Amino acid sequence: PPSRYFKRHPEYFALVDGKRLPASPHTGQLCTTEPAVAYIVARAAIKWFGENPEGIWPMSPDDNSDFCECKRCTALDVIPGQLTDRLIVFYNKVADIVAEKYPDRFMTFLAYNEYTMPPLVQRPRFNLIPQVCRIGAFAYGLSEERLEQLMGRWSRLSPILATYEYIGPWNWFGFSPILTELKRDFEVFKQVGVDIVAADCHPNWATQGLNIWAAQRLLWDTNLSVDFLIRDYCQGMFGAGADAMMLFYHLLESESWRMNIDAPHTSSAFFNTRLLNQLQAYLDKADGLVEKGSIQAQRLDLVRAGLDFTSRWVEGWRWLNRYNNKNEKKEYLRYAVVQWKAALKIAESVGEQGFQIELVRLSLTSRIKKLQTTKEKS
Repeated sequence: PPSRYFKRHPEYFALVDGKRLPASPHTGQLCTTEPAVAYIVARAAIKWFGENPEGIWPMSPDDNSDFCECKRCTALDVIPGQLTDRLIVFYNKVADIVAEKYPDRFMTFLAYNEYTMPPLVQRPRFNLIPQVCRIGAFAYGLSEERLEQLMGRWSRLSPILATYEYIGPWNWFGFSPILTELKRDFEVFKQVGVDIVAADCHPNWATQGLNIWAAQRLLWDTNLSVDFLIRDYCQGMFGAGADAMMLFYHLLESESWRMNIDAPHTSSAFFNTRLLNQLQAYLDKADGLVEKGSIQAQRLDLVRAGLDFTSRWVEGWRWLNRYNNKNEKKEYLRYAVVQWKAALKIAESVGEQGFQIELVRLSLTSRIKKLQTTKEKS
């Protein structure tokens, strides 16, 4: 940690624009070619393994792009900007030290951002597990051919392969029609021999329940079709309202693929008035078919709250986009704040039954505060 080492040993930290930066989640990294750094990390791993004999030690850079620009580090980059080789050199040094004490323990590292692609020269040690994390994963998916190539190349470098997916992303709480791509990607994972699937996934059941449920089914059987998954989910959840809700979820999936854009579910163009009205009509039809007060009716109420939340959430983004693109009119910021406050109120009325409420509250309140500050400055 910088609090312990930066003052005495700034050389342990990344050189960026001629200055050493203390590492943190948002700025700065380690200088991975400084010899002492590998020993410090290895000592921490050995200590952790002594307390967690069944665990896997995670070892990855902070989530920012302030990587070291010193000559030793950049000399290891086979292609400028692709940092995997330099990081594998560092991981291997740590892995070798740890293996002397614990030869049967494993460490994992993310293949992410500037180090998503497999190394061109280096090869990870036997006790290292690559965990491939495509930015945005399902939301910003690769074609099936490119995904198979990426995962296949990593699988040939390591006997154990992991992946990190975004089934319920931390920063998107609305409906997320990714089931078609979810199934396709899990088929690729099975084909190339992925052993471990981890996911960014939060219990936003009001909007993403189908994805959370389907992912678990697909982990056991990738042959299940999208039609079967939607039908099975709706019949189990909504009883007499299942047929209408099947149309609801099929519409989301079909529109997502019809628009053929990156992250269609986070686009204000995707959740347009026509789509929202049609989804609302399917919900109303399902609601009229189930017994009032039944568990099925309660589940439909949860989905309705999710749709209302999504509508408000996206409308807030529409007004913010208008502010950014139309001469920064202050009233647009006020409209965005109104929509996001309404979205937060909906989520809080449902609570933990439908949303990861603390995360929703944290995200929305911070966005609202930022907009209000911008409005005051403008």
